[in-house]
Amino acid sequence: MGQFMSANLMRAALAVLVLGWSPILLYTAFGPLDGNPIGLGLLAWASIPFSLILAVLAGLTFLVGNGPDRRA
Repeated sequence: MGQFMSANLMRAALAVLVLGWSPILLYTAFGPLDGNPIGLGLLAWASIPFSLILAVLAGLTFLVGNGPDRRA
């Protein structure tokens, strides 16, 4: 179970990072040259710590789930 949960958490971390950064990347590629996307920058900035927390949780659940079998 630990492997599946950690894989899902890692997918969620990647999704949060991509969904947080894609709006500002698309704005800089296709938006106006004189624009100032403060809200999109804050969204991109806030997505980094959240995705890092999810990635750390994924690593911890992977390590705990693959630990030694303690059943006697």
